[in-house]
Amino acid sequence: MDEKKKKLDDILEGYKPIPMKRMFYPRGMKLSEDFVNAFHREYDRLVGEGLNPKTLVERFGKAMKFHQNESRKYHQLDEEKMSKEEDKKLQDKLANEKQPAHEGDRGEAKRTGKKKTTKFGKQLQKWADDDS
Repeated sequence: MDEKKKKLDDILEGYKPIPMKRMFYPRGMKLSEDFVNAFHREYDRLVGEGLNPKTLVERFGKAMKFHQNESRKYHQLDEEKMSKEEDKKLQDKLANEKQPAHEGDRGEAKRTGKKKTTKFGKQLQKWADDDS
């Protein structure tokens, strides 16, 4: 029994727990979903290129410090996006205005692919079809 206890004590003396640092999400920090998705996309791209995933987050933080003082481009990008949306709305509005006001006659011909004929046109068609 003493022998088993001695072995156990030897094992316990050799056991040294590795200290583990607990991480908590920063208080009051709410990142937008767009930012988090962009981060995931960029992280996966860089890991796919062969960068070490263990050090990548630290390297991201260091790179962000350099971008902190750059001039902001999102104002210009947002304005361009808004102008494109306005152009599209204007084009859609113009396209809707160009459609005929009375859909009954012309719209029906467009859907069926047949031209609307008048009474006189029907008579001409009969004469053309008549072989006598």
